[in-house]
Amino acid sequence: MEQFIEYDFLYLCESAKTNVPEPLWPDPDNEPLPEPICHQIVKRPQNRPERKEVTLFSIWTPLPEEPKVEGEEEAPVEGEEEADSKPKMTKDQTRWVIGPKESKQIYVKFFSKKVGSFPQTLKFEIVGSLRTFDLSLNSICEFPTINHGYRNVFMNNKKTRPPTLPESLLAKTFVVSENVFDFGPLLINKDPELRNGEDQAVKDKIKQVNSSTM
Repeated sequence: MEQFIEYDFLYLCESAKTNVPEPLWPDPDNEPLPEPICHQIVKRPQNRPERKEVTLFSIWTPLPEEPKVEGEEEAPVEGEEEADSKPKMTKDQTRWVIGPKESKQIYVKFFSKKVGSFPQTLKFEIVGSLRTFDLSLNSICEFPTINHGYRNVFMNNKKTRPPTLPESLLAKTFVVSENVFDFGPLLINKDPELRNGEDQAVKDKIKQVNSSTM
């Protein structure tokens, strides 16, 4: 046997209010405020792409100067150059705090045991960002070299020696085909009394040019 029960929902709510007391709401003007709580959302950092290792350049940061005592003067050291003196530096610092409109001075040192041109890139970042600021560097390591070209070293030169006399008796001339510098006849047409004098001496000037970039 099925029995249908009909009820009024609104009448049921009104009946419940007469039996259930109303909640006590706190007075916000009299209750003390809770202590502040700080929360932080920490996100997993993104994967940083691989970078080429910088092996020939190093960054040096000047150390802060020590405060000087008033009235105390340092005695000058003999032989020490005062001009262009660099401050004490360290290469262990890799982070810098730079305020608004502020700048920091750092030094970049290059060292190589091989001769050649070496381009490398220094990459800088800002904390919290993966954007890089690239600083391209290119240094040259080279030894001084002398230009060995005969046209540059010797003032007078000939490709070949003339086959007949007296044209073949060259003086102070570099012969390219023989790869020889000919000072000329030492005794022929020389006055015996003036042979050792300054005017009769066999001598010449050569030029040496450093053709390297150093």
